[in-house]
Parts: sequence; C-alpha cells; structure tokens
Amino acid sequence: MYRHEATVGYFLRWGFALHDAEDLAQEVQIRLWLAQQHGSECNHLLWRRTCRSVWCDYLRRVRRERQLFVPLEEAVDYPAPSCCVWTRRCCFFQTNSGQ
Repeated sequence: MYRHEATVGYFLRWGFALHDAEDLAQEVQIRLWLAQQHGSECNHLLWRRTCRSVWCDYLRRVRRERQLFVPLEEAVDYPAPSCCVWTRRCCFFQTNSGQ
C-alpha cells in the first residue's frame, strides 16, 4: 500500500490544510486496504484514482453542508416558529398541556 506521507503530500500540493489532508489520506488508506482485501492490486493508478475519488466525495460533502446551513445574516429575516414565546434574553417553548 502507498505510504501515508505520500498521500498527505498529494492533498497538500492541491492546497488542502494539513488536518484536512490527514483526514483525506486516512480515507484513501482505508479504501485501498478494502480494495486489497477484495483482491485488487494496489498500484499507482488505483492510488491516484482513489485519491481523486476521496477528493470529489469531500467536495460534495462540503457543498451539501453549505446548502444545509443558512448564514446568520440571512436567518434574521425568517419569522419565529409559532410555538415560541420570545423574551429579551431567550425563547421559551409553549406547550398545550394546560388547555
């Protein structure tokens, strides 16, 4: 299997931060190990293809996370849920148990 340092270096050359490169390299190592367990020969082509696949998966995940979260500046325009009572400091949830 390919050295961990070589995989980290691959991602660092593409501009990833060290902690992200370490995480991605670990994912590559796991995928290569699984491929080897299923009988695939671990060569340079498989390593490069796996690195590219992990990179694309990372970018998809980041894009999806950005779509899920709304920046705070945009969130101030949304109305409060009807089940909340706002005071100066916090929000209390109303319950229907007393009715």
